[in-house]
Amino acid sequence: MHLKYVGHKPVISHTGVDFSIGKEDKYTYIEPAAQMLHFLGTLEKKTKSIINPNKVLDEAEVFDILHKYRPDFDAYYKTEMVLYEKKLDDEVLDVVMHNSIKDMEKEVLKKNLDFMRVYRLQRVTNKLVSELSHLIK
Repeated sequence: MHLKYVGHKPVISHTGVDFSIGKEDKYTYIEPAAQMLHFLGTLEKKTKSIINPNKVLDEAEVFDILHKYRPDFDAYYKTEMVLYEKKLDDEVLDVVMHNSIKDMEKEVLKKNLDFMRVYRLQRVTNKLVSELSHLIK
C-alpha cells in the first residue's frame, strides 16, 4: 500500500473516460488528517499541543500515526480492498446487461473499466487512509 496523488474521480463510459472536476482525490487530505489525528492523540496526554503547519509528514510518518491509533488498519484495508475489487469486477461483468449500447460499445466500456482499474484502486486507498478520524476505535 502506497500513497500517491492520482487525480479527480473518473467518469467511465463507452465513449471514453472523463474526470469529475468536483471530486478531488482524497490524497490532498491525508497529511493534514494525520497531523490532526496526532494532535488530538497528544491532547489526551497533555493539556497543550501544537500543530506545526511547516512540517510535512512523509508516507512512513502518516502510516506510523495511523497504526498507532488503529493497529488493525492493515486488516481493515485488506477487507475494504477485496470488497472494492469485487465491485470493480462486478461492474465489468454487468456491462453485458446494458441493452442500450451495442456490442462494440460494450467491449469499449469493458476496456475503459479495465484501463482505469489501477487508478480507481489508488483513489480508494487514498480515501481509506484519508478517513483517519473515522478509524479511531
